[in-house]
Amino acid sequence: MKRLLVETLAILLLVVSLCVNAVQRNERDRLRGNIEALTDDLDYYMLADSVLAARTKRQSVTISELKANNSQLADEVKEMGVKLKHLQSVQKIEQQTIYKFQVDTVIVTDTVTGEPQPQYEYHDEWIDFRMLCGAVNIETRDSLTVVRYQRRRRFLFWTFKKYTGQVAVTNRNPNAKIVGVSEIDIVD
Repeated sequence: MKRLLVETLAILLLVVSLCVNAVQRNERDRLRGNIEALTDDLDYYMLADSVLAARTKRQSVTISELKANNSQLADEVKEMGVKLKHLQSVQKIEQQTIYKFQVDTVIVTDTVTGEPQPQYEYHDEWIDFRMLCGAVNIETRDSLTVVRYQRRRRFLFWTFKKYTGQVAVTNRNPNAKIVGVSEIDIVD
């Protein structure tokens, strides 16, 4: 009888240790993927119709990790009116556009002396405008945050209905306007 009890306990300990090992292995793989996503650069490529595209690896974080390691993003999500427990995903997109062209008939004069100036520059957080002897260089920057979430209807401890997924987008550039947002879920 004692031998049967010892064997049963040994098998039970083996099963428990295998389960714990699987959970730890999954957590290790998740953290390893996060490190790869943080250290890799963007992969730029061209589509068939000469459209520039970029891809990167995805991070997988818990709500507590988001609060601890990226509190600025967590605060921005809260400002959108989304509770962190309803959060499904967050995408942060930073974009830079550079325009270069040549202008032949532009003459910028100094307001004090009235003499022609060979260059004109304007800089702020979102745009750099530089003109040197007719060559114009414009650089614009945008910072977009896309939040995907789903609100649940609850009464006491029961969840009755899930609303459809919603997407909220913010753009920190005051000069830019969001003209379209679309979210498409592929369901098996």
